[in-house]
Amino acid sequence: MSIRVRSLDFAWGRHPLLRGLDLDIAPGGLTMLLGPNGCGKSTLLRLCAGLLLPARGSVEIDGKVIASMSNRERARAISWLPQFPVLPESFSVMECVLMGRATVSGALFFDSVADEWAAAKALARAGASELADRNPLTLSGGEYARVALARALVNDSPVLLLDEPGAHLDIGGAAVAYSLLQTIAQEGRTVLIAAHDIALARIYGESAILLGKNGVVAKGPVSEAINRETVSAAFDLSDPRALVAVGL
Repeated sequence: MSIRVRSLDFAWGRHPLLRGLDLDIAPGGLTMLLGPNGCGKSTLLRLCAGLLLPARGSVEIDGKVIASMSNRERARAISWLPQFPVLPESFSVMECVLMGRATVSGALFFDSVADEWAAAKALARAGASELADRNPLTLSGGEYARVALARALVNDSPVLLLDEPGAHLDIGGAAVAYSLLQTIAQEGRTVLIAAHDIALARIYGESAILLGKNGVVAKGPVSEAINRETVSAAFDLSDPRALVAVGL
Protein backbone atom coordinates (compact mmCIF):
# COMPACT_ATOMS: atom_id res chain seq x y z
CA MET A 1 0.00 0.00 0.00
CA SER A 2 1.42 3.36 -1.02
CA ILE A 3 0.88 6.69 0.76
CA ARG A 4 -0.02 9.74 -1.30
CA VAL A 5 0.02 13.24 0.21
CA ARG A 6 -1.39 16.09 -1.86
CA SER A 7 -1.51 19.86 -1.22
CA LEU A 8 -1.44 19.21 2.51
CA ASP A 9 -1.66 22.12 4.94
CA PHE A 10 -1.66 21.83 8.72
CA ALA A 11 -1.46 24.38 11.52
CA TRP A 12 -1.50 24.26 15.30
CA GLY A 13 -4.00 27.00 16.02
CA ARG A 14 -2.73 30.10 14.24
CA HIS A 15 0.73 28.67 13.74
CA PRO A 16 1.22 27.09 10.27
CA LEU A 17 3.45 24.03 10.31
CA LEU A 18 3.05 22.15 7.01
CA ARG A 19 2.14 23.95 3.80
CA GLY A 20 1.41 22.61 0.33
CA LEU A 21 3.03 19.24 0.98
CA ASP A 22 3.13 16.74 -1.91
CA LEU A 23 4.67 13.34 -1.20
CA ASP A 24 4.56 9.79 -2.56
CA ILE A 25 5.76 7.03 -0.25
CA ALA A 26 6.00 3.62 -1.90
CA PRO A 27 6.41 0.11 -0.51
CA GLY A 28 9.57 -1.90 -0.98
CA GLY A 29 12.14 0.35 0.64
CA LEU A 30 12.68 2.18 3.92
CA THR A 31 11.64 5.86 3.72
CA MET A 32 13.34 8.17 6.20
CA LEU A 33 11.67 11.40 7.38
CA LEU A 34 14.39 13.74 8.64
CA GLY A 35 14.64 17.32 9.85
CA PRO A 36 15.16 19.56 12.88
CA ASN A 37 12.98 19.64 15.96
CA GLY A 38 9.70 21.42 15.34
CA CYS A 39 9.68 21.03 11.55
CA GLY A 40 6.60 18.77 11.56
CA LYS A 41 7.94 15.20 11.34
CA SER A 42 5.76 13.77 14.10
CA THR A 43 2.77 15.79 12.92
CA LEU A 44 3.16 14.44 9.39
CA LEU A 45 3.27 10.88 10.72
CA ARG A 46 0.07 11.48 12.69
CA LEU A 47 -1.59 12.88 9.58
CA CYS A 48 -0.54 9.78 7.63
CA ALA A 49 -1.95 7.61 10.42
CA GLY A 50 -5.28 9.44 10.36
CA LEU A 51 -4.82 10.70 13.92
CA LEU A 52 -4.95 14.30 12.75
CA LEU A 53 -6.93 15.94 9.95
CA PRO A 54 -5.30 18.38 7.52
CA ALA A 55 -6.58 21.93 7.20
CA ARG A 56 -6.38 21.47 3.43
CA GLY A 57 -5.39 18.69 1.07
CA SER A 58 -5.48 14.96 1.66
CA VAL A 59 -3.61 11.83 2.65
CA GLU A 60 -4.47 8.63 0.78
CA ILE A 61 -3.54 4.99 1.24
CA ASP A 62 -3.82 3.01 -1.97
CA GLY A 63 -6.07 5.72 -3.42
CA LYS A 64 -8.44 5.87 -0.44
CA VAL A 65 -8.56 9.08 1.60
CA ILE A 66 -7.61 8.22 5.18
CA ALA A 67 -10.24 10.60 6.57
CA SER A 68 -12.95 8.49 4.91
CA MET A 69 -11.74 5.21 6.42
CA SER A 70 -13.26 3.75 9.57
CA ASN A 71 -11.12 3.38 12.67
CA ARG A 72 -11.01 -0.37 12.11
CA GLU A 73 -9.98 -0.01 8.47
CA ARG A 74 -7.14 2.32 9.47
CA ALA A 75 -6.06 0.02 12.29
CA ARG A 76 -5.88 -2.96 9.93
CA ALA A 77 -3.92 -1.03 7.31
CA ILE A 78 -1.57 0.97 9.54
CA SER A 79 0.65 0.16 12.50
CA TRP A 80 1.63 3.30 14.39
CA LEU A 81 4.54 3.53 16.83
CA PRO A 82 4.61 6.91 18.63
CA GLN A 83 7.78 8.47 19.98
CA PHE A 84 6.66 7.79 23.55
CA PRO A 85 4.72 4.49 23.47
CA VAL A 86 2.81 3.40 26.56
CA LEU A 87 2.54 -0.27 27.53
CA PRO A 88 -0.11 -1.36 30.08
CA GLU A 89 1.63 -1.91 33.41
CA SER A 90 -0.73 -4.59 34.74
CA PHE A 91 0.19 -7.14 32.08
CA SER A 92 3.21 -9.10 30.97
CA VAL A 93 5.20 -8.15 27.89
CA MET A 94 3.65 -11.04 25.96
CA GLU A 95 0.15 -9.88 26.90
CA CYS A 96 0.99 -6.31 25.87
CA VAL A 97 2.10 -7.52 22.44
CA LEU A 98 -0.95 -9.75 22.12
CA MET A 99 -3.19 -6.70 22.69
CA GLY A 100 -1.84 -5.36 19.41
CA ARG A 101 -3.73 -8.19 17.69
CA ALA A 102 -7.10 -6.59 18.48
CA THR A 103 -7.52 -5.31 14.93
CA VAL A 104 -7.05 -8.84 13.58
CA SER A 105 -8.84 -10.89 16.21
CA GLY A 106 -11.52 -8.37 17.14
CA ALA A 107 -11.18 -9.13 20.85
CA LEU A 108 -9.33 -7.75 23.84
CA PHE A 109 -7.89 -11.04 25.10
CA PHE A 110 -6.45 -13.73 22.89
CA ASP A 111 -5.63 -17.38 23.26
CA SER A 112 -5.66 -18.64 19.72
CA VAL A 113 -2.58 -20.40 18.39
CA ALA A 114 -2.37 -17.87 15.53
CA ASP A 115 -2.32 -14.90 17.92
CA GLU A 116 0.30 -16.45 20.19
CA TRP A 117 2.46 -17.41 17.22
CA ALA A 118 2.23 -13.89 15.80
CA ALA A 119 3.21 -12.35 19.14
CA ALA A 120 6.13 -14.74 19.59
CA LYS A 121 7.32 -14.00 16.04
CA ALA A 122 7.08 -10.22 16.59
CA LEU A 123 9.03 -10.44 19.85
CA ALA A 124 11.69 -12.56 18.15
CA ARG A 125 12.05 -10.16 15.23
CA ALA A 126 12.41 -7.25 17.66
CA GLY A 127 15.02 -9.13 19.68
CA ALA A 128 12.80 -9.24 22.75
CA SER A 129 11.84 -12.91 23.14
CA GLU A 130 13.59 -13.16 26.50
CA LEU A 131 11.38 -10.37 27.86
CA ALA A 132 8.05 -12.14 27.23
CA ASP A 133 7.31 -12.88 30.90
CA ARG A 134 8.52 -9.55 32.25
CA ASN A 135 6.37 -6.64 33.40
CA PRO A 136 6.86 -3.38 31.45
CA LEU A 137 7.76 -1.60 34.71
CA THR A 138 10.90 -3.73 35.00
CA LEU A 139 12.26 -2.92 31.53
CA SER A 140 15.12 -0.60 30.68
CA GLY A 141 14.53 2.12 28.12
CA GLY A 142 16.07 0.02 25.36
CA GLU A 143 14.09 -3.08 26.33
CA TYR A 144 10.89 -1.05 26.44
CA ALA A 145 11.61 0.28 22.94
CA ARG A 146 12.10 -3.24 21.57
CA VAL A 147 8.83 -4.45 23.10
CA ALA A 148 6.97 -1.43 21.69
CA LEU A 149 8.43 -2.23 18.27
CA ALA A 150 7.24 -5.85 18.60
CA ARG A 151 3.74 -4.63 19.37
CA ALA A 152 3.82 -2.48 16.21
CA LEU A 153 4.92 -5.48 14.15
CA VAL A 154 2.47 -8.06 15.49
CA ASN A 155 -0.28 -7.45 12.92
CA ASP A 156 1.88 -7.53 9.79
CA SER A 157 0.12 -4.33 8.70
CA PRO A 158 0.96 -3.21 5.15
CA VAL A 159 1.89 0.30 6.38
CA LEU A 160 4.26 0.99 9.28
CA LEU A 161 4.65 4.53 10.66
CA LEU A 162 7.32 4.88 13.33
CA ASP A 163 8.39 7.97 15.26
CA GLU A 164 12.00 7.73 16.45
CA PRO A 165 12.07 3.92 16.90
CA GLY A 166 15.77 4.06 17.81
CA ALA A 167 15.54 6.94 20.29
CA HIS A 168 16.06 4.83 23.44
CA LEU A 169 18.37 2.24 21.91
CA ASP A 170 22.16 2.18 22.01
CA ILE A 171 23.99 2.26 18.69
CA GLY A 172 23.96 -1.54 18.39
CA GLY A 173 20.27 -1.81 19.22
CA ALA A 174 19.38 1.02 16.84
CA ALA A 175 21.32 -0.64 14.02
CA VAL A 176 19.49 -3.94 14.64
CA ALA A 177 16.11 -2.16 14.65
CA TYR A 178 16.82 -0.24 11.45
CA SER A 179 18.13 -3.37 9.73
CA LEU A 180 14.93 -5.20 10.70
CA LEU A 181 12.75 -2.37 9.40
CA GLN A 182 14.75 -2.28 6.18
CA THR A 183 14.08 -5.99 5.73
CA ILE A 184 10.37 -5.53 6.47
CA ALA A 185 10.17 -2.76 3.87
CA GLN A 186 11.95 -4.95 1.32
CA GLU A 187 9.33 -7.64 1.96
CA GLY A 188 6.84 -5.28 0.32
CA ARG A 189 5.49 -3.09 3.08
CA THR A 190 5.45 0.71 3.25
CA VAL A 191 7.67 1.84 6.12
CA LEU A 192 8.04 5.52 7.02
CA ILE A 193 10.33 6.47 9.91
CA ALA A 194 10.76 9.88 11.50
CA ALA A 195 14.33 10.03 12.77
CA HIS A 196 17.19 12.27 13.81
CA ASP A 197 20.06 9.88 13.09
CA ILE A 198 21.21 10.91 9.63
CA ALA A 199 24.11 8.44 9.65
CA LEU A 200 21.79 5.44 10.15
CA ALA A 201 19.33 6.88 7.64
CA ARG A 202 22.07 6.94 5.01
CA ILE A 203 22.97 3.32 5.72
CA TYR A 204 19.51 1.74 5.88
CA GLY A 205 17.21 4.15 4.04
CA GLU A 206 16.12 3.68 0.45
CA SER A 207 14.58 7.14 0.12
CA ALA A 208 14.43 10.25 2.26
CA ILE A 209 12.22 13.25 2.90
CA LEU A 210 14.22 16.11 4.40
CA LEU A 211 12.11 18.79 6.08
CA GLY A 212 13.25 22.25 7.15
CA LYS A 213 11.44 24.98 9.02
CA ASN A 214 9.80 26.10 5.77
CA GLY A 215 8.84 22.77 4.25
CA VAL A 216 10.52 20.13 2.12
CA VAL A 217 14.20 20.81 1.47
CA ALA A 218 14.84 17.61 -0.49
CA LYS A 219 13.21 14.28 -1.30
CA GLY A 220 14.18 11.26 -3.33
CA PRO A 221 16.79 8.49 -3.09
CA VAL A 222 18.91 8.80 0.04
CA SER A 223 22.08 9.31 -1.99
CA GLU A 224 20.54 12.37 -3.65
CA ALA A 225 18.39 13.83 -0.87
CA ILE A 226 20.99 13.74 1.90
CA ASN A 227 24.17 15.68 1.23
CA ARG A 228 26.15 18.54 2.77
CA GLU A 229 24.08 21.23 1.07
CA THR A 230 20.62 19.86 1.87
CA VAL A 231 21.45 18.95 5.48
CA SER A 232 23.06 22.36 6.08
CA ALA A 233 19.97 24.07 4.68
CA ALA A 234 17.46 21.93 6.62
CA PHE A 235 19.22 22.29 9.96
CA ASP A 236 20.49 25.83 9.35
CA LEU A 237 24.03 24.77 10.16
CA SER A 238 26.60 27.53 10.49
CA ASP A 239 29.43 25.22 11.62
CA PRO A 240 30.38 22.71 8.90
CA ARG A 241 32.11 20.53 11.51
CA ALA A 242 28.65 19.33 12.57
CA LEU A 243 28.40 17.48 9.25
CA VAL A 244 31.39 15.29 10.10
CA ALA A 245 29.41 13.51 12.82
CA VAL A 246 26.95 12.19 10.23
CA GLY A 247 29.62 11.27 7.68
CA LEU A 248 29.06 14.16 5.26
